[in-house]
Amino acid sequence: MTGVMQSMVGGSYGAPVVPLSMTFYESRYGATIGTIDVYVVDTSGVIQGSAIYSASGNLGVQTWFLRTPTSVGVSGTFRIAWHYVSGTSFTGDYAVDTVTIQGTTYNFDTGTDGFLTSTTNTASSSTALSFAIAPLTTIGASQSRWNRNGGSTPSGATGPSGAQSGSFYLYTETSTPNYPNVNMWLFSPEITV
Repeated sequence: MTGVMQSMVGGSYGAPVVPLSMTFYESRYGATIGTIDVYVVDTSGVIQGSAIYSASGNLGVQTWFLRTPTSVGVSGTFRIAWHYVSGTSFTGDYAVDTVTIQGTTYNFDTGTDGFLTSTTNTASSSTALSFAIAPLTTIGASQSRWNRNGGSTPSGATGPSGAQSGSFYLYTETSTPNYPNVNMWLFSPEITV
């Protein structure tokens, strides 16, 4: 394991522990938005500590909201993982954009910026990472994955109407077969501090 949380004082292999600095924008518009948990994971995808951000439910507007997860101590190399569990219908498209981690901003306009998505319905972050592939520019209801998109999502009454900044964002398409209770994982690139 090369990425660690504050509870492991001193870090792995003597690496110094520093505060996690992170913000992201989320869109939670749709009557059946599920639950989202954000974690620090090691390079194998194993969750370190508890969720640094958790939310669920419809915010009622097609607006982006800035989120600042709980700051924890990190050291070595790690990833940030978003775990979305879909709600009860197709109106549960959850999205993220303009992610900043340790001073680097990702806005998805020139590609996927090294982010990875699950391709299997699993509650395990390490299993999801072992099958992760880069999100594609094509949108659709492929099982258990995140997508890169510009403009509105394909289904009405859910998802953002466009990117928070620039032209693209990442989101969970919850049309059949992606509900109910389908696990979708998104992993940041590896971050080293």
